[in-house]
Amino acid sequence: MNGILWEEWNNLMLMLDEVSLSDGRDEVFWALESSQRYSAKSLYNLMTSGGVQDGQMMLIWKCNIPLKVKIFLWLAIHDRIQCGVQLKKKKWFGPEDCFSCDRLETSDHILF
Repeated sequence: MNGILWEEWNNLMLMLDEVSLSDGRDEVFWALESSQRYSAKSLYNLMTSGGVQDGQMMLIWKCNIPLKVKIFLWLAIHDRIQCGVQLKKKKWFGPEDCFSCDRLETSDHILF
């Protein structure tokens, strides 16, 4: 062996000398849950929002209303309703004006 490989081998052996193995069973603990058990929900929360929850939306998700209404409210609160202004951002070639009132169509105000 050349000098560099010999040095790396010695470093590996020094690291392995510090490892102690036991006959017991290995255990894994999930730090994102108080129960220390894995859950997809805790991982998803960490990946999407760092565990921060939107209290307003949590109330809506818990309400006893149809799912399509909950989804619509989420879209409205997060400014994701596909109105003319939003569609223009996605290179849509249609008009931004409302067909019924000829005003700029946005999700900021809803006309009844």
